[in-house]
Amino acid sequence: MIDAHIHASALTSEMTATGAVIPDVFLSNEAGSGFEGSIWRCAGLHPMHASDISKENLKRSLREKLESGSFAAIGEFGLDRILEARHSRERQEEAFEVQLELSEAFQLPIVLHVVRRHGRVLELLGTRARAGMVHDFQGSSELAEQYLARGLSLSVGPSVLDPRHKKARIIAMECPLERLLLETDAEVPEHASRLLDVRREVAKLRNIGERELSAAVDRNVQRLFGLAEKSQ
Repeated sequence: MIDAHIHASALTSEMTATGAVIPDVFLSNEAGSGFEGSIWRCAGLHPMHASDISKENLKRSLREKLESGSFAAIGEFGLDRILEARHSRERQEEAFEVQLELSEAFQLPIVLHVVRRHGRVLELLGTRARAGMVHDFQGSSELAEQYLARGLSLSVGPSVLDPRHKKARIIAMECPLERLLLETDAEVPEHASRLLDVRREVAKLRNIGERELSAAVDRNVQRLFGLAEKSQ
């Protein structure tokens, strides 16, 4: 089964996942120690680094990165209200616009990180259809419909395991199966195993078999991101 959003630092040879979508390779080329599964690398600047580089340098550096290697998507990027004390909304939006522009120029899917700024993200995306995903989506059903209408897929993570995260659990049930992804967002190897827990819970919520869910999610990743690399 493919983990649709896991950081390179969490990859090991002992993982149960057969594939991994890795964000933020713009900052690092590390592919994970010993991991032998399929890899989809994404180049992007997380909102937590929005103030670390100017708009002009981001555009130049990320373009050079995309031209020099093989990438499946641009991301993760987006808007995060919690980070605005250190990385202003203006700087986050500048980085967002640069990466959205490059996704169009290179015809690549996008991987979005959105925390309490869904309305503004939807405005910046516009109404055109786009390939991509919203990672760790925990918004309302109404927001989900707006992302789906723009062609984006929704990824569900470990928040679905907590009964208090009702929105995430509702999305896990309501999202069309052909647009659903599963992830761990793991940054350390110890958290990578949560993919099995997420799969088990989502299968239970949807009342389908775990194998059926795994097969559907894997097809979705492959359709969205194309051919994978093999980890070295």
